[in-house]
Amino acid sequence: MPPDRSHKPRQEPVSCQLCRSRKLKCSRQQPCSNCEARGVLCIFHGSQPPPNHQPRRKQANDNAAPDFASENASIKARLARLEAIVLDGKRAAYLSSSSSTNGVSPNASPDTFRGPQSSPKPYHLSPYQDDTRFLEYTGTQEQLLYPQLDCQFKARISPLSEIAKLTRQKHDTLMRHMPEREVTLDFYESYVQNLDVVQHVIHPSTVRTMINNTYLSLTQGLSCDAAEVALIMSILASSSYYWVMGFGSRHLFTSSQQALRVSSIWAQDALDCLSHAHNVSSGSVPELQTSVIMLFLLYHLEGFSTRVRLLHADAHATARDMGLHKTDCYLQTPTTQQGVLDLEIRRRVWWQIVASDWQMAATGGPQEGSYTVNPNHMRVNIPRNITDDDLLTQPADFTRPITEPTQMAYYLQRIKIAEVCRTVVDWTWDGPISRDPAEIDYDVIKSLDTRFKKVLDELPVFLKLDPESRDSSEEIDRAYPYLAMQRSVVNLMLGARRCKLHLPFLGLVPQDEKYQFSREICLQSARHILHIRKLIGREYARTSDGQTKYFGALHHLFFAAIVLVMDLCVNKNSDMSEEQRIAEVRDGCRLLEDAKEKSALANVFLESLTSVLKKHDVKIPLIQGQIKNQAFTTNIYGQQDVSDAHDSNYNDPAMPVNAMSDFDEAWESFLDTGLNLEPHDWNALFSDLELRIG
Repeated sequence: MPPDRSHKPRQEPVSCQLCRSRKLKCSRQQPCSNCEARGVLCIFHGSQPPPNHQPRRKQANDNAAPDFASENASIKARLARLEAIVLDGKRAAYLSSSSSTNGVSPNASPDTFRGPQSSPKPYHLSPYQDDTRFLEYTGTQEQLLYPQLDCQFKARISPLSEIAKLTRQKHDTLMRHMPEREVTLDFYESYVQNLDVVQHVIHPSTVRTMINNTYLSLTQGLSCDAAEVALIMSILASSSYYWVMGFGSRHLFTSSQQALRVSSIWAQDALDCLSHAHNVSSGSVPELQTSVIMLFLLYHLEGFSTRVRLLHADAHATARDMGLHKTDCYLQTPTTQQGVLDLEIRRRVWWQIVASDWQMAATGGPQEGSYTVNPNHMRVNIPRNITDDDLLTQPADFTRPITEPTQMAYYLQRIKIAEVCRTVVDWTWDGPISRDPAEIDYDVIKSLDTRFKKVLDELPVFLKLDPESRDSSEEIDRAYPYLAMQRSVVNLMLGARRCKLHLPFLGLVPQDEKYQFSREICLQSARHILHIRKLIGREYARTSDGQTKYFGALHHLFFAAIVLVMDLCVNKNSDMSEEQRIAEVRDGCRLLEDAKEKSALANVFLESLTSVLKKHDVKIPLIQGQIKNQAFTTNIYGQQDVSDAHDSNYNDPAMPVNAMSDFDEAWESFLDTGLNLEPHDWNALFSDLELRIG
């Protein structure tokens, strides 16, 4: 029989609360080394450590045996209980119950996973399971044989004008320069109003309190948490980068160039602080929040670059080490409102990482076709549709209907799109499949497109772009101004995803009419992207280049441009005249050209397109001439947009109206010479393009 646990209370914990919660090796001193490094209050369960336990650094010749005596006794006691259970024949019963409750079928399909509704019921840990988990975790946490980094983390408050004078070469690698508290809060409010609505992995009032506490520690000369400083730095970097669009107070910087320079300093500081936090802890929610915010910023700066992919992989590894993939595996209902908030933030952070993983797997680049997170290897409920105030007032099971607008509206749709992207990868990369589009089962492509179309059709009315929905949601838009931003981003994502899915088949239309469906979807989606891009400028009254950077529309615009170019060169039949089609192409490509002065990513897109065209012997000589200025585009709702290709939003005011830029001449020449390309040449060309932009 196993020992009677009801009459034998567990030994009082010998580690402090922080070390137990983060599975750290506690020095059992007051304060312990971990709490001292983080500058937090060291609290032990019950009584404090003996008075003779003074804070000190261990010497190499210290006798460590007394420190491990109680731990060895605890491990031996646990082993004895396990042996008793095994000898009593309980092990077989445990294995049987375990296999019936793990909820993972060997034949389970990723398509059957739909978040909380398909997850197994959570269960309580038995004493046997608790002891087993303790032993299994041995050797997996921070019990380092080699010393940790011995460099002290430092941060100081500096005037914004002084920070603007810093350079990366002269920047002290140990000192992080933060602006005055009032300036930081100004940037933070700008972030909450304009950027958090398309990320939403923080709780605004909680982070605001964290900022105030961090500055209080700095003014008192106390140490501060590196992860929290990293989070503040990432918010500062994001807000200052998008400052050129008019976000926040205009008086903070003297020029857009100064804002971008300071943004680069804070971005590097955020990454440095994040690296330091990794070296002194096993992970925390602020570290993951920093990674998510920096991923958003770097993606819009660099695209799916190597640094972005590595940062995402690091975030996933940290989240897994923290056990976020098992957030809802066990029945642990929060008993406090703070517990409810923490649980929901963990879900949001995890699903943000997962959604990015699945979307990147369906995007061109070295990572295409492979995702890291298997939906059958996680037990995390989809975040609830609730407001920030609900997190402070409502119970853990409260949620609002999806038709009710909240800050989570975009976030939940992003998860749905990511699930379809994962399905696309599963179906199109299944086994030794040929990558030749002509050999792919076209019915599968149609079925996948139906899934994207279903997400589009099932959008809440306040996220739809058709005229009827826009008219019916005017009152909602006035009550929730952030919905206009979320609506644009969701529709841009869906348009780009459908372009990506059908792009390989667009060049096959002349060979087989069955691919006409792909042509129609590609053109509808590309024109839809251009339509949204114009709505952005009208709705927010921002500068054209700034809006392009903010919404990440560069990738979407690029896909729209190559769809229009490819269709013009390969498919001769169209309801539009060739002159209108050429003007449509120029209209889309000019948006990329306008963004390249302030966005390196736009310049990369244009240079990549040009270099790949040259690689495939598409000559681009400078030819004089001019194409009609007016461009007509028809979006998916049948509306016709008319834009002036020489509008002031598109051209340098110093340029004569009747003059053509080098870009115009190059594109006109390309459109003349590209008409003779064969479909297989186009397949190779755009395959190269996807690798270059990945």
